Amino acid sequence: DIALLAFIPGLINLAIFIYSYFFLPQSKLSNAFSMLVFSAMAWQISEGFLKLTQDINTAKNLYIIAQAGSLIVIASCLYFSLIFTKFIVNMKSSLVSFFIFFPAIFFIISNILQWTNTEFTYSSSYGFLNTTDSTIYSLESLYISICGIATTLLLINFWIKQKDARSGLFAVGFLIPFIQGLITEIIFPE
Repeated sequence: DIALLAFIPGLINLAIFIYSYFFLPQSKLSNAFSMLVFSAMAWQISEGFLKLTQDINTAKNLYIIAQAGSLIVIASCLYFSLIFTKFIVNMKSSLVSFFIFFPAIFFIISNILQWTNTEFTYSSSYGFLNTTDSTIYSLESLYISICGIATTLLLINFWIKQKDARSGLFAVGFLIPFIQGLITEIIFPE
């Protein structure tokens, strides 16, 4: 089944997480990277299960897990980028963390408590798709977009200034899946 391919990125991120967390020297940057990779792994694996399920109730529960992962991933991307680009060297890191992660935590809680009635349609190609149309869901999509755009701008700006391959790799490595996700999840979700 082609849906099993959804697990491959999760397994790759599991290996990267194990390496970065257990074998790299511990620093603010490596810890932020490990958190980013771990949350990406959780998101990708739960998305894989979501694509395989045939039950609407299971889909709703897996969606909550997948959405929590995606919210933490995008916040982690922004936080990692701020550290990587040395943008927050002179800022209070815990205050920046609060403003980045608080909205993600709020949206995760709203999904867990089901403040909106999450609606799904079934697609034979993609499994269950979220078709919810609510203010909270729209704000959640806006938050994901803002974090993604800010991350993209930070990384591209840093790449232009630094002119090194590592910065370009991070910029392009984030930009491609972000644009793909923006198109498939927010602009054309069905």
